[in-house]
Amino acid sequence: MDDFFKELQEENGLTSRKKSGVNEIERMFLKLDGFLARNDYAEAEKLLRYYLSEAETDGSFQMRIAVLNELMGLYRKLGRREDAYSAVEKSTAAIAAGKLSDTVTDATVSLNAATVFKCFGEDEKALELYEQARIIYERELIPTDERLAGLYNNEALALTSLGRFKQARHFFNNALEIITKKENGAPEAAITYLNLADMTVAESGEGGALQADEYVQLAQRLLNPDKNLRDGNYAFVCEKCAPVFERYGYFDFAEQIKKESERIYEGS
Repeated sequence: MDDFFKELQEENGLTSRKKSGVNEIERMFLKLDGFLARNDYAEAEKLLRYYLSEAETDGSFQMRIAVLNELMGLYRKLGRREDAYSAVEKSTAAIAAGKLSDTVTDATVSLNAATVFKCFGEDEKALELYEQARIIYERELIPTDERLAGLYNNEALALTSLGRFKQARHFFNNALEIITKKENGAPEAAITYLNLADMTVAESGEGGALQADEYVQLAQRLLNPDKNLRDGNYAFVCEKCAPVFERYGYFDFAEQIKKESERIYEGS
């Protein structure tokens, strides 16, 4: 939330959160975070559709971009391809309407659009958008910005699907260089190590099993519940990673983090 909020603020010349609807964007994000922390996707969608309707009525392209950016991710997570693609198309139009082409906001929208295409099997299309986003991010952001880590991780996934393993490993390692120096970055680092495990198996088959298992063990240590902040992000990462640990035979740990995720979502 915070990074995207700042992008909209900075790239529209806004110095106060009370101008041009930005304060309302902040309120929307706070409400949305509450629903997502409880895994309440139905209420999250209702909230976003309400704010999208308001933005289309009052002509606020800042709000429109913010809401559509979140809808892309929500519909991707729910597997709703047509809705996700519609959000991508509308986001692209909003960027053009707001004269934000070739900005960090544009790159963020491209990254999220690419993730939608990757989710639904269009790896080549996703990779093209990741590369466009990377040109802008590497030009505009400092090298340690965690948004770069997210981009590198996602671009590496697309490269892995396309069998371009050497390039994929390069970007996974770039992501780790950033994430491992970030406070509370252990959950994201764990995801990256699991991605590296999957890439190693895809590249080398059974010959890469030992190296892949080492990556899984690193991810396990990083996701230890006793060493992480028990928040919505940790719950989401545990939920996402549990099936991967099961696939590699770490059944007890997978069950442990699934229960931890459920406890966090339930607020216990």
